[in-house]
Amino acid sequence: MDGVEVVIPGGFERQGRWRRSVWLRPLCGRDEVFLCEEGRALPPAARTTALLARCLALEGEPAPAGAGFSRALSAGDREALLLHLRRITFGDPMTCVLVCPACGEKLEVDLSASDLVLGPYQYEGGEHVARLGALTVRFRLPTGGDLEAALPLVRGDPAAAEREVLRRSMLSVTDEQGSPVAEVPGTVFEELPGLMAELDPQAEVALEARCPACDKGFTGLLDAAQYLEAEVVQSCDRLYREVHLLASHYHWSEPEILSLTARQRRRYAELVGSATGGAG
Repeated sequence: MDGVEVVIPGGFERQGRWRRSVWLRPLCGRDEVFLCEEGRALPPAARTTALLARCLALEGEPAPAGAGFSRALSAGDREALLLHLRRITFGDPMTCVLVCPACGEKLEVDLSASDLVLGPYQYEGGEHVARLGALTVRFRLPTGGDLEAALPLVRGDPAAAEREVLRRSMLSVTDEQGSPVAEVPGTVFEELPGLMAELDPQAEVALEARCPACDKGFTGLLDAAQYLEAEVVQSCDRLYREVHLLASHYHWSEPEILSLTARQRRRYAELVGSATGGAG
């Protein structure tokens, strides 16, 4: 699969080695149509899995890595890949709108997608161990699969959804004698999220800002999936106009046009507009 090599902060095990490099291709028109149409019916975590499954490949393999691989990646690695995907598709500069929690003022923040991607973490491997009081907890970082599994609980009981993600991420909880505990105490569910956040800071992209209206500093969060999907969906009408224009002018088929990236498609549309004296 054509694409560019990118490095994710966490990584994955493959053929007995811990790896961090993957290949990612830009979104093409088919991917944009997916996000504009059938993808909109999917829950957010499942939509991210499906999108990455289309665009992500492993070194030396021509076919996409598939949903199983993208689902098994940690939340932070998925966030990093979405930022990379936005960068190679639409460019590095991004503008994010934040709302001041103190006064409600909206402010635009200029960002760079590449600046938001963290470097490789200092550790390798998918398992972690924490000593919480008298208990020893072996756990892994939450994955896309964990987020998907908890989706049915999110609307009715967000706290239960979070506990389900944590429960799935725990590999074992043992007492001082090394025996499994019959019931995981609430303190583990309270302390584990903080440990996970320290191990996978890429999972939550925090933006520091100061409100120009009330001069209050605050922290906003950027959801890379939500940002990228909104950007694509908002330009759906433009996508279909460009398909119509290029099909009318060059007599290319719809599949041929939808195989182009947004940059390629828009460049051809501009050339048609220049040649015909109209707008692309």
